[in-house]
Amino acid sequence: MSILDAIKADIRVLFGKPDYWHPRIRANYNLKDRFSEGYYLDLSSKADYQGQFDDQGIPLVEIQKKLQYVPVAISHYALACYQRYLSTNQDEDLKKFFLCINWFEKNYETINSSCVWLSHYERKLYSLKPPWTSALVQGQVMSVLCRGYSITRNSNYIDLALKAAKTFEIPVNQGGVRISIGNRDLVFYEEFPSSKPSYVLNGFIFSLWGLYDLYLVSQEKSVLTLYQKGLETLIWILPRYDFYSWPRYDLYGFKIPNICNIFYASLHIEQLRVMSAITENEIFKRYADRWAKGRRKPYLLIVSQTLMILHKIYVKLTRMVM
Repeated sequence: MSILDAIKADIRVLFGKPDYWHPRIRANYNLKDRFSEGYYLDLSSKADYQGQFDDQGIPLVEIQKKLQYVPVAISHYALACYQRYLSTNQDEDLKKFFLCINWFEKNYETINSSCVWLSHYERKLYSLKPPWTSALVQGQVMSVLCRGYSITRNSNYIDLALKAAKTFEIPVNQGGVRISIGNRDLVFYEEFPSSKPSYVLNGFIFSLWGLYDLYLVSQEKSVLTLYQKGLETLIWILPRYDFYSWPRYDLYGFKIPNICNIFYASLHIEQLRVMSAITENEIFKRYADRWAKGRRKPYLLIVSQTLMILHKIYVKLTRMVM
């Protein structure tokens, strides 16, 4: 996506015209029976994928004029089909969901005894060269596998998810997704495992949901520990994403801060509402309310999105093309 296309997408969302990659996403507040009620966010609109598929029904994404398998796009599509199935009870939606699970079963790599689904495209924003492992991908695939298990009771899905969870024990410089924060005994799970920590907030939260799902079905104490360590970090680090009542996308340390566009601001608010429901920790409701209030202030909307555009221009000028 070019800088002009990215800005156009932000403008479309601003004026109420979401697209496939930037849909209206709302939290699923009925969390008492998680798997039978879907995913933590309602991604069902992503079941209507308009791009190309391979001959097995797996979505392909065009990146730099080349069709690729993108694990995060496949996991989103799987969760969307699962959510759609719960609403429609149509076998076709369930079939699409399990086609994605079959793909994940056949297309992982092994790094230090862990199973990973690698991304094979460059992420120049963070100077990230392919292939790379993502905590977001690992977490979402784990959530997909747990939902597959909830339907079939196929223990192979949980075995694979447990192997995927091992990446959360492995440092970034060894092919995992884990980084330590100073001397605070805190850990962060990186969506983009760049050499300089990026601390992308939404990917971190998605990864925690994967660990939480896996603990619910496996009851493995090691998985619970990984989740609790991440949760401790999230509680500590969350205030650092607050930019005058508007969320930051990351903490990478750009000269111009990477302020969330309209879509990601809304996504962060919904994610925090989910975390509030899961944990009953007051900090998540506080920042969800704070950012939702900031979202409604016209002057803050103008300032934040101006900074967001300036950041994109800065990235373009420094040749870190998004």
